[in-house]
Amino acid sequence: MSLGGEALRQRIAEVLANDATRRPILYAIFGCVSASLDLLLFTALTEAGLLGIRPANILSVGCGILLSFLLNRAYSFGVRDRPLRRFLAFLGVGLFGLLVSDLVIALLVDRAGLWPPAAKLLSIPLVFVIQYNLNRLISFRRAGRA
Repeated sequence: MSLGGEALRQRIAEVLANDATRRPILYAIFGCVSASLDLLLFTALTEAGLLGIRPANILSVGCGILLSFLLNRAYSFGVRDRPLRRFLAFLGVGLFGLLVSDLVIALLVDRAGLWPPAAKLLSIPLVFVIQYNLNRLISFRRAGRA
């Protein structure tokens, strides 16, 4: 079945009107933007020899976490209350993701001999899934939900 332009626009609007589908879609888009910043910064820092692998990963992930929080807070989850508490929870989830990312990168670089940016890229999907679920349940939980 083929969707015409107007039917396609209407279907997209329906999907985006539903929180259950809009949130993960926006989170994924913002995750791609943040992960791209993370990967580009990591690659630039390591390839230029400005930082070692782990310090570059810490800095690039930190920048990605901040960008992701700002975008997801405003657009994916639309929560504006308790910004400091939410940011600290988001940061905690992000730091856990950093730990997972660092472990995956270390294994792939040190044990498998992968090029560090390739190892970084391979770590992103696992970290993305973990962080979305933790942020949905903790960082951006609406007031009144257990």
